[in-house]
Amino acid sequence: MNVTISNKAKFGTEANYTEFASDGTMKAMGNATTFDDSMVPPTVFRTGGTALTLAELVSGIYMHRFDTTDEIQFSVQFPHTMKVNSVIYPHIHLINKDAITGAANVTFSFVWTWANIGSSFPAVTSDNNVVTSFADADALSHKVKAFAAITPTTGQGNISSILIGKLTRENTGYTANNIFLGGFDIHIEVDTLGSALEYTK
Repeated sequence: MNVTISNKAKFGTEANYTEFASDGTMKAMGNATTFDDSMVPPTVFRTGGTALTLAELVSGIYMHRFDTTDEIQFSVQFPHTMKVNSVIYPHIHLINKDAITGAANVTFSFVWTWANIGSSFPAVTSDNNVVTSFADADALSHKVKAFAAITPTTGQGNISSILIGKLTRENTGYTANNIFLGGFDIHIEVDTLGSALEYTK
């Protein structure tokens, strides 16, 4: 059975709703938006031209160990589901191989720049001395630490925009080679299933 719909349909409240256009396209507004990850797979991380140390984490499973002064270079392209010009939230996942007794602050710095297609990459922005505590952590504890949220400025924040960055473990606090990288990713706000056009929403 074919159904013809000529008007938009909205579900929710005046400010927070999901809208279906006459062509069936869905868009979320206000609190109806959701969040997703734009991920940087650890397997593509590099420090210069050399990969981080790949070491055994547990029972024959190997992951990248993030030693002091190690750094990774990466890029992230934002998906078509992202709400244009919305705030993004970078964060890192870490795992300690062996149990830790006492204070254990693992410190990172994050340097990045971000540009839309057709825009120029601006000077880098830094978020330094970001501390994750592994104090008295059991072996194989999974920790997550957020960096400062990033609000897009002119020339940033569109779908298919690219953020390039460098993440460094600083040589301060807990410096043992016991910390493994679970992943680095960025929470993004999502308001559609994709984009109506190839490069614009």
